[in-house]
Amino acid sequence: MIPARYDLTIHQGATLQRWYRLQYPDGSTADIEDAGYNVAALHVRNEYGGDLILSLTTFNGGVSITYQADADGVFWSGYIYADAATTAALEDWGEGVYDLEITDGTHTHRIIEGIARLSPEATT
Repeated sequence: MIPARYDLTIHQGATLQRWYRLQYPDGSTADIEDAGYNVAALHVRNEYGGDLILSLTTFNGGVSITYQADADGVFWSGYIYADAATTAALEDWGEGVYDLEITDGTHTHRIIEGIARLSPEATT
């Protein structure tokens, strides 16, 4: 599986919620939970192998792997989430990296990767 490339900007002090979609070759949206994947993790680091800046997982509520529709009726494979208090506590790390991985306990796949940036908050 080749990971999708998507750069992520986190707005400090604002709720972060981004839907993600994995697609089958026919273009339909994948239900990764139904396919047996039960754990997901997204890590933001200041550089590859560097300091862990943010950890969002299925265990801490930061990653959903539940196939569902958004308010417009568009189906997604899941979403990433961090509340405003979590993003407010972040300190600017410059330009870093992140990836999102899913696992079924045997196989792990990186499904999304990219550059991660913090947009500093002016209103506090």
